[in-house]
Amino acid sequence: MPHRPHSLPKSVASQKWCNSSSRLTSQEPAPGVSLLPPLTRRGYGPGFIIMLPNWTPSYKESGTLCEDGVPPPLLKWSEEGFAVAGTTEALLNLAISGLKNCPECHEEDGIGLVLWNRLIAKVILPLSILTAVCYGCASDPPLQNASIPNLQHLTGEADSRIAKKGGLTKCNYPSMKPRFAVPSLDNFDYATEAISHPRNLTFLKRYIRGADFDLGAIWEEHCYFEFEDRSVAKKMGTSVQELYVNHILTMTSGVGRKLLTSFYRDHFIFTNPPDVKHELASSTIGVDRVCDAFIMNSTHTCEDQATVLIQLGPLPEYLPSPHHLLPDGRQPGPGNRSEFRVPATGVETVAKMLGKNVVKSNGMLEYKVGKSAASYDKSRLRSGAASRP
Repeated sequence: MPHRPHSLPKSVASQKWCNSSSRLTSQEPAPGVSLLPPLTRRGYGPGFIIMLPNWTPSYKESGTLCEDGVPPPLLKWSEEGFAVAGTTEALLNLAISGLKNCPECHEEDGIGLVLWNRLIAKVILPLSILTAVCYGCASDPPLQNASIPNLQHLTGEADSRIAKKGGLTKCNYPSMKPRFAVPSLDNFDYATEAISHPRNLTFLKRYIRGADFDLGAIWEEHCYFEFEDRSVAKKMGTSVQELYVNHILTMTSGVGRKLLTSFYRDHFIFTNPPDVKHELASSTIGVDRVCDAFIMNSTHTCEDQATVLIQLGPLPEYLPSPHHLLPDGRQPGPGNRSEFRVPATGVETVAKMLGKNVVKSNGMLEYKVGKSAASYDKSRLRSGAASRP
């Protein structure tokens, strides 16, 4: 579904993302410590340390490259506006020293920490670390006292899904296995990790300042470039380096800068109806997302999708072509007829919503008229029981 266009605000707040497509390189202030400055237009931010377990996968380009559309931890947190240091527990002080010497890190705004399979009470923390996020198991011994506020994501059965006491907040994921939030591992669960991440941001930003952005202003700028200015390059300039967009109902858009640029250039920005107007019904701005509900009005200069009919069952996957010709103008031949694939999807839209890589993007753009045997069972076509003859 198209985004909501608006005029560009006269004064747009400091934008969040730096989308340079050039190759990123992390710094190594000390052996075993990787450091990546904030990937924002502002270029500076508070510090953040990722305490990596020894079973962490070896990511490409030292953790600065998306793999299958999923950013490694170092890249993910730098895109949130933090100066990020990745290290192990034994090198924690070296990581802090690296952040203090990093000109893009405003250490006075505080330093956060994320660690896996290690409860915060078991780690001796320097005073410069103000808050932490932990991933562990509900079966671990209960934590009574914490030296700093911390958020715990615990797998397995627990007494409650979310529990708060003092500076401690616990979120439970009973159906998940440990390590669900570490990309490239077998137990990695994209959808659940995506639930835990905004919880992390909401919690961390209570105690660490300097990584706050006006998402509303960024969104207005994004919509302006997409619908008013109709500039692919400027629209992409409001996004992270390896972005993705999922148009669920039509199964279109793309994962990654190259595919998404192609989609917007060839299939979206310049093919929208010329008179699109949106009436905003509501707008909700969260810590890392904008949710607009609106009414869209336009002249139907392009075909609609029949997702609802596919899901209900009366519309089959293939139908006879009303023109009875193949794309090159030839007749389909004796015993055959021309048919086209209905440009709509059903349950695939749900799978695409839960995981952006589950179903290939833009498959519908490849649908063409073809030929098939002419022995259609009309009763089955009406019921949608048969996808093709």
